[in-house]
Amino acid sequence: MRRRTLNAELESELATIDSKLSNAGTMADFGCGSGTYLVKARKMGCHAIGIDFSPNALAEVQAKGFQALPVSTATWQTLGSNQVGFFRMNHVIEHLYDPIDTLSHIFSALKPGGFLHIATPNPMGNSARKYRENWFGLDCPRHIMLLPPHTCKALLEARGFTNVRFIYDTHPKDIVRSWAYRLEDKYNWRPSQNVTGLASNIWLNYLAGRTVHIKSLTDDGDRYHITAQKPL
Repeated sequence: MRRRTLNAELESELATIDSKLSNAGTMADFGCGSGTYLVKARKMGCHAIGIDFSPNALAEVQAKGFQALPVSTATWQTLGSNQVGFFRMNHVIEHLYDPIDTLSHIFSALKPGGFLHIATPNPMGNSARKYRENWFGLDCPRHIMLLPPHTCKALLEARGFTNVRFIYDTHPKDIVRSWAYRLEDKYNWRPSQNVTGLASNIWLNYLAGRTVHIKSLTDDGDRYHITAQKPL
């Protein structure tokens, strides 16, 4: 099901996703970073597990009292099968060399009825189409594989997931950063701030926000969220 949202609607949709933590029991955040989402999950009654590639991130998560696991074969064995109620991948899948393998492991670890939430840049979205090679979401070489929504859906369904659902997110910061990259590339313009820093410029975000408001009514967003479940 395709769903385009404005900002208030997006917040409501994401809150609905987060509400599933209350019945998850065990949740795992693949790409947990400093553990901000783990704190939210713990407050909602979850046994929260952080998984990450970064030893520094894992040390920080462990210091906060969470179970911290590296990305490894041993970690999937530790999680076991049919044990996790909620899995999260927030802007992680685009960094993976083998997303199919990871999704297969997640499917195995989820308990029947378990829930998966993925967020990722949308290579078919507004900014990607407009700015092309200057699109901020390319983020080369950090982003290995940018999955169009229909491709991500196909990967999930091939692994056995059902109830696949999209939520699109058009973000002012992505437009501002892409615009700045184009100016750098086309006119050799050098902003007084770095490109990432421009995303915090209040006026640029206001102007981009007006564009977002209009485009979100008709076009796919610069990012998308995709949710899916393991069948009962």
